[in-house]
Amino acid sequence: MPTTQKETLKKYGSPARIGPSLLVTDDPDLLGHMSAPGSKWTRSSWYEGMKLDSRANNIFSERDERRHAEMRSKTIGAVNSPELYAFPVTLVFTFLIVLTGDKYSGGG
Repeated sequence: MPTTQKETLKKYGSPARIGPSLLVTDDPDLLGHMSAPGSKWTRSSWYEGMKLDSRANNIFSERDERRHAEMRSKTIGAVNSPELYAFPVTLVFTFLIVLTGDKYSGGG
């Protein structure tokens, strides 16, 4: 978080207005509420920094709620699988890195 935003939160508390239609917060509960499915809050351009490829959005960078929900519905089965919890987290991430590396490097 930029120093100016930290100073603003320290001076005015959270949330703090930093522009005509911009708020900043460091409250995890408020962030959860604002990011919840169906929330009326919109994502700012900050989320565009989450793009892995500047030409295409991903589940983390998509700002359109409908398209984000579509992406989420396609991946939800992968993270909710009961078999997934039988593996150590590091093994799961290693597996994902290998799979995505093969797919996007042209190796698979």
